Amino acid sequence: MSVKNRLKEYIKSQKMTISNYEKDINVSNGYVNSIAKGVGGEVLLKIIEKSPNLNIEWLLTGEGSMLKKEYKGNINQNITADGSIMVGGSVGGSINNNAINNETQLLENKLKEYQKKVKEKDQEIKRLKNQIDKLFKLIP
Repeated sequence: MSVKNRLKEYIKSQKMTISNYEKDINVSNGYVNSIAKGVGGEVLLKIIEKSPNLNIEWLLTGEGSMLKKEYKGNINQNITADGSIMVGGSVGGSINNNAINNETQLLENKLKEYQKKVKEKDQEIKRLKNQIDKLFKLIP
């Protein structure tokens, strides 16, 4: 399943329309359906921000579950004077901004890694297609 299909599955599970989700993450109408290989870093950050229960690793790789296990309901976030984000509701506790930045950096690195793999696979497909074309030319 592709990133596009996993994102569409998530949106459906949240009982939202694709159009409303696109508005929530501030992308153009039709963006989700136009995803070919993956999403860029800026859009990924918007998805993380607007979808706190979405397991980003699942979105990017298909590994794990769609929803974060620690997510149990709506999260109310308040930024405190020391820069921490106080998380209320059924989750409770606080998250340090450094932890969020570290997780974001890890996800961006993982995204770059997957984009590199996709590029390598595209190059291999192109190489194989060229070989097939050469073989067809040899057939009388």
